[in-house]
Amino acid sequence: MTFQLGADGVDIYERVIVPLWFEHWAEALMRLAKLKPGNTVLDVACGTGVVTRLAKKIVGPNGGVSGLDMNASMISRVKSLAKDLDIRWIESDVFASGLGEAQYDVILSQQGYQYFPDKQRALDELYRLLSPEGRLIFLYGTVKAFTPKQYAMLLRNIFQLRPPIYSVVNGKHPLQRISRAG
Repeated sequence: MTFQLGADGVDIYERVIVPLWFEHWAEALMRLAKLKPGNTVLDVACGTGVVTRLAKKIVGPNGGVSGLDMNASMISRVKSLAKDLDIRWIESDVFASGLGEAQYDVILSQQGYQYFPDKQRALDELYRLLSPEGRLIFLYGTVKAFTPKQYAMLLRNIFQLRPPIYSVVNGKHPLQRISRAG
C-alpha cells in the first residue's frame, strides 16, 4: 500500500475526527482489550496515536507499546504529540514491519482493518506477531455505519474546518452503541 495523507489532512484528522469519534472509540477499545500493566501492545494503523497513547498509560513503564502506521505524516505528528511517552513508532506497511515473531500480548487496531488490501495476509502477519496467549482486537466500521447527521457533521467539520462537534444521535452517545454491539 502507498496511501499517504498530507500534513493538512493529518491536522484535520487530529483536530476533528479524533475528538469527534476516535477518542471515544479508543476508550471503548481499551475497555474491551482489558490491558494490564506490563503488557506488550502493538497498535496497527495507529494514525496520530490516540489508542497507542492510551495503551501506554495503562501498561505503564514496565509495558511495551508500539504504534505502526504506513503514513509518514501521521508518524511525524504522533511523535510530537507523544514525545514524553516511551512508545516505539514504526513507519511501515502492516505486511513489511520487520517485527519479530510472537512479541506482543495484544494487537489493537481502531479503524484500520477495513483498509488492508489483503485482509487474510494482514491477519496472518498479525497472528505471527502475537505471543501464544495473545489477543487481536479490532474496532472498525465504515461511513455506511454513520447516521446521515453524523456524516453531515463530519463533512462540515472537514471542509469548513470548524471546531469539533460532539454528536448525540437519538438521545444516545455513540459510545453507548459501541458497547451494546460488544
